[in-house]
Amino acid sequence: TPDPFLVYEFFTGKKLYDLIHDQEYFLSWDLRLKIAFETASSLAYLHSAGELPIVHGDITSFCIFLDSSYNVKISQPSLNGCVCTPGYLDPENDVSGISTKKGDVYSFGVVLAEILTGKEVVDLDRPEGERTLAENFLSAAGGDGEGLHEILVHRLRMEKQLKEVAMLTEKCLRRLSEERPTMNEVATELKTILGKLELDNDGAQLNPGTTF
Repeated sequence: TPDPFLVYEFFTGKKLYDLIHDQEYFLSWDLRLKIAFETASSLAYLHSAGELPIVHGDITSFCIFLDSSYNVKISQPSLNGCVCTPGYLDPENDVSGISTKKGDVYSFGVVLAEILTGKEVVDLDRPEGERTLAENFLSAAGGDGEGLHEILVHRLRMEKQLKEVAMLTEKCLRRLSEERPTMNEVATELKTILGKLELDNDGAQLNPGTTF
Protein backbone atom coordinates (compact mmCIF):
# COMPACT_ATOMS: atom_id res chain seq x y z
CA THR A 1 0.00 0.00 0.00
CA PRO A 2 1.21 3.60 -0.53
CA ASP A 3 0.78 4.30 3.18
CA PRO A 4 2.37 1.55 5.32
CA PHE A 5 0.92 0.93 8.75
CA LEU A 6 1.59 -1.19 11.81
CA VAL A 7 -0.77 -3.88 13.11
CA TYR A 8 -0.57 -4.94 16.76
CA GLU A 9 -2.17 -7.84 18.58
CA PHE A 10 -4.78 -6.75 21.11
CA PHE A 11 -3.53 -8.10 24.42
CA THR A 12 -4.97 -7.96 27.92
CA GLY A 13 -2.51 -10.01 29.98
CA LYS A 14 -0.87 -9.00 33.22
CA LYS A 15 2.06 -6.62 33.33
CA LEU A 16 5.38 -7.89 34.65
CA TYR A 17 5.45 -4.88 36.98
CA ASP A 18 2.26 -6.03 38.71
CA LEU A 19 3.55 -9.57 39.26
CA ILE A 20 6.92 -8.40 40.60
CA HIS A 21 5.49 -5.87 43.03
CA ASP A 22 2.29 -7.64 44.15
CA GLN A 23 2.84 -8.34 47.86
CA GLU A 24 0.33 -11.23 47.81
CA TYR A 25 1.93 -13.03 44.87
CA PHE A 26 5.37 -14.61 44.61
CA LEU A 27 6.77 -15.17 41.13
CA SER A 28 9.00 -18.25 41.15
CA TRP A 29 12.64 -18.07 40.08
CA ASP A 30 11.95 -20.44 37.16
CA LEU A 31 9.39 -18.03 35.75
CA ARG A 32 11.45 -14.92 36.43
CA LEU A 33 14.29 -16.42 34.40
CA LYS A 34 11.94 -17.58 31.63
CA ILE A 35 10.44 -14.10 31.36
CA ALA A 36 13.88 -12.48 31.31
CA PHE A 37 15.06 -14.80 28.54
CA GLU A 38 11.96 -14.34 26.37
CA THR A 39 12.14 -10.56 26.75
CA ALA A 40 15.84 -10.50 25.83
CA SER A 41 15.19 -12.76 22.83
CA SER A 42 12.42 -10.47 21.59
CA LEU A 43 14.65 -7.41 21.84
CA ALA A 44 17.53 -9.24 20.17
CA TYR A 45 15.16 -10.06 17.30
CA LEU A 46 14.17 -6.40 16.93
CA HIS A 47 17.82 -5.37 16.92
CA SER A 48 19.11 -7.88 14.38
CA ALA A 49 16.43 -9.71 12.37
CA GLY A 50 15.81 -7.09 9.69
CA GLU A 51 18.00 -5.09 7.35
CA LEU A 52 17.63 -2.13 9.67
CA PRO A 53 17.66 -2.57 13.47
CA ILE A 54 14.56 -1.59 15.41
CA VAL A 55 15.25 0.14 18.72
CA HIS A 56 12.39 -0.26 21.18
CA GLY A 57 13.31 2.89 23.08
CA ASP A 58 11.22 2.42 26.23
CA ILE A 59 11.70 -1.02 27.78
CA THR A 60 10.15 -1.16 31.25
CA SER A 61 8.34 -3.74 33.37
CA PHE A 62 5.15 -1.85 32.46
CA CYS A 63 5.45 -2.74 28.76
CA ILE A 64 6.17 -6.46 29.27
CA PHE A 65 2.90 -8.38 29.31
CA LEU A 66 2.34 -12.04 30.19
CA ASP A 67 -0.39 -14.40 29.04
CA SER A 68 -1.88 -17.21 31.15
CA SER A 69 1.16 -19.41 30.39
CA TYR A 70 3.59 -16.60 31.26
CA ASN A 71 4.65 -16.11 27.65
CA VAL A 72 6.07 -12.65 27.03
CA LYS A 73 4.44 -10.00 24.86
CA ILE A 74 6.17 -6.62 24.55
CA SER A 75 4.10 -3.55 23.79
CA GLN A 76 4.98 -1.35 20.84
CA PRO A 77 8.34 0.37 20.48
CA SER A 78 8.58 4.06 21.20
CA LEU A 79 7.46 5.72 17.96
CA ASN A 80 9.32 8.96 18.64
CA GLY A 81 12.57 7.17 19.58
CA CYS A 82 12.67 8.71 23.05
CA VAL A 83 12.64 6.98 26.42
CA CYS A 84 10.58 8.93 28.91
CA THR A 85 10.17 6.56 31.87
CA PRO A 86 12.19 7.73 34.91
CA GLY A 87 14.71 5.22 36.22
CA TYR A 88 15.02 3.26 32.97
CA LEU A 89 16.79 5.93 30.93
CA ASP A 90 20.29 5.17 29.65
CA PRO A 91 22.63 7.90 31.02
CA GLU A 92 24.02 8.38 27.50
CA ASN A 93 20.52 8.87 26.05
CA ASP A 94 19.92 11.52 28.71
CA VAL A 95 22.70 13.55 27.11
CA SER A 96 22.08 12.82 23.42
CA GLY A 97 18.31 12.38 23.45
CA ILE A 98 18.70 9.54 20.92
CA SER A 99 17.62 5.97 21.68
CA THR A 100 20.09 3.22 20.73
CA LYS A 101 20.39 -0.56 20.85
CA LYS A 102 22.74 -0.24 23.82
CA GLY A 103 20.15 2.03 25.43
CA ASP A 104 17.68 -0.87 25.19
CA VAL A 105 20.31 -3.07 26.86
CA TYR A 106 20.56 -0.59 29.75
CA SER A 107 16.78 -0.39 30.18
CA PHE A 108 16.57 -4.19 30.09
CA GLY A 109 19.26 -4.26 32.79
CA VAL A 110 16.94 -2.19 34.99
CA VAL A 111 14.15 -4.73 34.35
CA LEU A 112 16.56 -7.53 35.31
CA ALA A 113 17.36 -5.66 38.53
CA GLU A 114 13.61 -5.46 39.25
CA ILE A 115 13.26 -9.20 38.64
CA LEU A 116 16.13 -9.95 41.02
CA THR A 117 15.29 -7.51 43.81
CA GLY A 118 11.55 -6.83 43.67
CA LYS A 119 12.39 -3.17 44.33
CA GLU A 120 10.81 -0.07 42.81
CA VAL A 121 12.83 1.53 40.02
CA VAL A 122 12.74 4.94 41.71
CA ASP A 123 12.57 5.27 45.50
CA LEU A 124 13.19 8.68 47.07
CA ASP A 125 13.58 7.03 50.49
CA ARG A 126 16.84 5.40 49.39
CA PRO A 127 20.09 7.31 50.07
CA GLU A 128 21.08 10.00 47.60
CA GLY A 129 23.06 8.40 44.81
CA GLU A 130 21.02 5.19 45.11
CA ARG A 131 17.51 6.48 44.47
CA THR A 132 17.26 4.78 41.12
CA LEU A 133 17.38 0.99 41.14
CA ALA A 134 20.31 1.04 38.71
CA GLU A 135 22.37 3.13 41.14
CA ASN A 136 21.25 0.99 44.09
CA PHE A 137 22.12 -2.24 42.29
CA LEU A 138 25.53 -1.07 41.08
CA SER A 139 26.39 0.18 44.56
CA ALA A 140 25.51 -3.22 46.04
CA ALA A 141 27.42 -5.06 43.30
CA GLY A 142 30.60 -3.03 43.89
CA GLY A 143 33.69 -4.46 45.54
CA ASP A 144 33.24 -8.14 46.32
CA GLY A 145 29.52 -7.99 45.58
CA GLU A 146 28.52 -8.99 49.11
CA GLY A 147 26.02 -6.13 49.21
CA LEU A 148 23.89 -7.94 46.64
CA HIS A 149 22.73 -10.42 49.26
CA GLU A 150 21.03 -7.55 51.06
CA ILE A 151 18.95 -6.41 48.10
CA LEU A 152 18.05 -9.64 46.28
CA VAL A 153 14.65 -11.23 46.83
CA HIS A 154 15.22 -13.41 49.91
CA ARG A 155 12.92 -16.23 48.85
CA LEU A 156 14.84 -17.01 45.68
CA ARG A 157 17.00 -20.05 46.39
CA MET A 158 18.88 -20.83 43.16
CA GLU A 159 21.99 -19.02 44.33
CA LYS A 160 24.29 -20.08 41.49
CA GLN A 161 21.93 -18.85 38.79
CA LEU A 162 21.14 -15.75 40.86
CA LYS A 163 24.80 -14.78 40.92
CA GLU A 164 25.18 -15.33 37.18
CA VAL A 165 22.12 -13.21 36.36
CA ALA A 166 23.28 -10.53 38.82
CA MET A 167 26.66 -10.37 37.05
CA LEU A 168 24.89 -10.05 33.70
CA THR A 169 22.67 -7.30 35.11
CA GLU A 170 25.74 -5.34 36.24
CA LYS A 171 27.17 -5.54 32.71
CA CYS A 172 23.92 -4.23 31.20
CA LEU A 173 23.87 -1.29 33.62
CA ARG A 174 27.38 -0.01 32.94
CA ARG A 175 27.40 3.72 32.25
CA LEU A 176 29.55 3.46 29.12
CA SER A 177 27.57 1.83 26.31
CA GLU A 178 30.65 0.23 24.76
CA GLU A 179 31.15 -1.77 27.97
CA ARG A 180 27.66 -3.29 27.77
CA PRO A 181 26.89 -6.54 25.94
CA THR A 182 24.66 -6.61 22.87
CA MET A 183 21.09 -7.87 23.21
CA ASN A 184 22.09 -11.00 21.28
CA GLU A 185 24.83 -11.67 23.84
CA VAL A 186 22.39 -11.07 26.71
CA ALA A 187 19.83 -13.47 25.23
CA THR A 188 22.49 -16.13 24.61
CA GLU A 189 23.79 -15.90 28.18
CA LEU A 190 20.28 -16.08 29.65
CA LYS A 191 19.53 -19.12 27.47
CA THR A 192 22.63 -20.83 28.86
CA ILE A 193 21.66 -19.97 32.45
CA LEU A 194 18.09 -21.16 31.88
CA GLY A 195 19.44 -24.43 30.49
CA LYS A 196 21.49 -24.96 33.66
CA LEU A 197 18.41 -24.33 35.78
CA GLU A 198 16.38 -26.86 33.80
CA LEU A 199 19.15 -29.43 34.27
CA ASP A 200 19.18 -28.72 38.00
CA ASN A 201 15.43 -29.28 38.03
CA ASP A 202 15.98 -32.58 36.19
CA GLY A 203 13.68 -31.60 33.36
CA ALA A 204 10.80 -30.64 35.64
CA GLN A 205 8.24 -28.22 34.25
CA LEU A 206 8.54 -24.57 35.19
CA ASN A 207 6.85 -23.84 38.47
CA PRO A 208 4.08 -21.26 38.55
CA GLY A 209 4.00 -18.42 41.01
CA THR A 210 2.27 -18.78 44.33
CA THR A 211 -0.67 -16.80 45.64
CA PHE A 212 -1.04 -16.49 49.39
